[in-house]
Amino acid sequence: MTSSVRAPYNRDMRLKLPVLNRNLLVRVPIFLALLLLSLLFLSFQSPVSEAAFCKNYFDCNRQIEETKRKINELANQADSLAKQISYLDYQIHLSQLEIEAAEEQIKLLSEDIGDLSQRLERIGSFLKFQEKTFVARARSAYIAEQLSPFDIVLGSEDLDEAIRRIKYLKVLEAQDREVLEQMKDIRTDYNEQKATLKDKKASAEELKKKLESQKIALAQQKGSKEVLLTVTRNDERVYQQLLKQAQAEEAAIRALLTTRGGVTCLQPQTVCTSWGCYYNQRDITWCKKSLGDSGLSVGGYGCLVSSVAMIARHYGRSITPADIAATPSLFVPGTGYLYCGTIYVKGVKIDRDCWGPRSWIDGELRAGRPVIVGLSFGHGTAHYVVIKGKNSKGYIMNDPWYAEAHDIQFSGYYSTGQITTVNIVRVY
Repeated sequence: MTSSVRAPYNRDMRLKLPVLNRNLLVRVPIFLALLLLSLLFLSFQSPVSEAAFCKNYFDCNRQIEETKRKINELANQADSLAKQISYLDYQIHLSQLEIEAAEEQIKLLSEDIGDLSQRLERIGSFLKFQEKTFVARARSAYIAEQLSPFDIVLGSEDLDEAIRRIKYLKVLEAQDREVLEQMKDIRTDYNEQKATLKDKKASAEELKKKLESQKIALAQQKGSKEVLLTVTRNDERVYQQLLKQAQAEEAAIRALLTTRGGVTCLQPQTVCTSWGCYYNQRDITWCKKSLGDSGLSVGGYGCLVSSVAMIARHYGRSITPADIAATPSLFVPGTGYLYCGTIYVKGVKIDRDCWGPRSWIDGELRAGRPVIVGLSFGHGTAHYVVIKGKNSKGYIMNDPWYAEAHDIQFSGYYSTGQITTVNIVRVY
């Protein structure tokens, strides 16, 4: 509590107060502003370290499990830009840990392979020596078997020597049997360790392939974070708008899929002509692939990526729906919503103006440029097709949903009143 008694006014105290410097009055607000910006910047810093460090393979696995638990906690909480960035940071951290764990495992396997190779080399040399020795002794034994006890007695100087020679041969025979059994056991062990070595080498090769995939995934995750920050400019309002658009489009497509009876993958549908290539989103080649990290299939939700790929192919770029789908940084994280504006696929720059009016269609077609149009079925934009030309009956399209739906009349399936947006695409 504070006292309600006012302090007596002291004239001398007022006179002793220092005079404020005007420059200081200017600097204080600037200082406070810089401090505020610094705090805001720190609030967006990664909740985990930039690089992963493990003491050993087991420590990596411990940290991996802890990070996975954190990711699961955040999985359904990415309803703000800060949380989404945090989620991406933990995913990046997990990938870094998995890469380090794989490198540690490869290192341990390499050491095992080296030790096992040396051991097998020693066993192999020992077996060769034993086999050589046994063959020499087997020859001696064979010669001895050709001699009867009478021959041995006759060949000896006296009876004592003959008895010793007979006993010696029997001892050698017993030792040879024992050596032969040992050699069989050693040979079995040698073959087993040789098979183990082969398995370890195969495991090491698989781990190396997995490691390369993990490095690619890490680069993609970092790219997703970088693009998200660039597109949103760290603005929560922009992120919320993107998220709202992504959720609305996903809901519209889901409603349309319900009326269509779900997704059935088709046998290969790609047809290439002088115009370019027709791609069908339900083509078995990529039908079940995920759009970015969304878990939404190309077959169900990939009409736009298939249309963009067709336009790119028309302009001579070898891009398929699978190429676009496999690049998470092209989508709003956790969704199948393709960013508007500029994207890069396999080094190809693609610019897409997303919100054009219907009046743009004819002008683009007259200039010899195909367009992508979005269609509504009562629940918002739910499907995209490529308008590639026009004849007396109306527009000619490539539809990525229906089987073999290339160079068909737009009016046979849709009406111009269903067109909600026109996408102009430029490929460089």
